[in-house]
Amino acid sequence: MARGPKPATEEREGSKRLNALLSLWPFLRPYKALLFAAIGALVAQGDPNALTGAALTQAAGFTGTSGIFRLRNDGTNERGLAIAQIRDNQVVIVDPAPSSFGGAGL
Repeated sequence: MARGPKPATEEREGSKRLNALLSLWPFLRPYKALLFAAIGALVAQGDPNALTGAALTQAAGFTGTSGIFRLRNDGTNERGLAIAQIRDNQVVIVDPAPSSFGGAGL
């Protein structure tokens, strides 16, 4: 009975694919953390095309730990973050992070 590839082999293949992507799109290098979050979200959804440009720059974007974000084809990114203030030595959320991109502006 044939066995699937070992996890280390899968990890090496994933690393090769990511390095290939970064060589094609060098502007993504400064955004590695966002890129890893986007890839993780796509992989968690079972997307076999997680490392394609179309998947990574989808208009809907992704949900990160501090809010929503999306990677753009021109190398920039957009984020939707919460607005907070410090009041009496405590962080108070004035306006929560949006849950999706939509409409004008966001």
